[in-house]
Amino acid sequence: MKLIIIKAYLFFIKTFKLFYLNEKIYKLSLHALGFNNEGNFNFTGEIIMSKLLSLDSSKNLFLDVGGNKGDYSSMILKNTNCNVILYEPQKIHEKKFNLISKRYPARFNYQSIGISDFKGDSKLAYQYEGSGQAKISSINLNNNYKYEKIKVDFIDNLFQKYEKIDGMKIDVEGHELSVINGANKLIAENQFKFIQIEFNTCQLENKNTLFDFISLLEDFIPYRILPSGIGLLKINPASEYDLNYIHQNVIFIRKNMIKDVEKSLKIF
Repeated sequence: MKLIIIKAYLFFIKTFKLFYLNEKIYKLSLHALGFNNEGNFNFTGEIIMSKLLSLDSSKNLFLDVGGNKGDYSSMILKNTNCNVILYEPQKIHEKKFNLISKRYPARFNYQSIGISDFKGDSKLAYQYEGSGQAKISSINLNNNYKYEKIKVDFIDNLFQKYEKIDGMKIDVEGHELSVINGANKLIAENQFKFIQIEFNTCQLENKNTLFDFISLLEDFIPYRILPSGIGLLKINPASEYDLNYIHQNVIFIRKNMIKDVEKSLKIF
């Protein structure tokens, strides 16, 4: 039966020359599954992180790694009681960070450093100042990039004694796995409940797969954020459809939090 339906569909597409329409339908269906999911936080569904953090009414800490202009930090500050620390080495955004500091003086802090799995000096590569695609690079990429020297540190070194860190968002253009490797100790100590990463073709540069993240975060369950507040879709590590490089926002939820999350959010 399945084969008959496929043949009929292909005959229909071929006969009426609807390959272009078929491609549009394909991309639209991918978006509904959480792929190619970009835009403001309500549209992408990323505001769901604030709902996760609000499951605990206490005032804990959230780390925004690769915060760029500070929009994600502002969303967390507005919708939760969390303290937020933003890490962004591009100094061009400091005026915006100062404005956030004035609005949330007791809850927001930022540090002008890059986060990875080492401590020392490195280079930040970008095509224009303030770029959301800036990345740490020890080598020259090509003539389209400019470079500036930055300081780099790792999470375990920065938070050896901090009492509790609820969550972390990582958006560092393909270096997300390095950030997690640099937080291994705190992750093992049950510090983080939620870790969000951006996964896309930038991961190919470092030959990272989504399965690498899943293997490293073995006490967590991975979910893809669905658009427009639909909810979360559980990722199947055995599925070739899930383990691809189409842009997606992925949240890893610690296993002991799943029951609480299921009571408050839609999970598919």
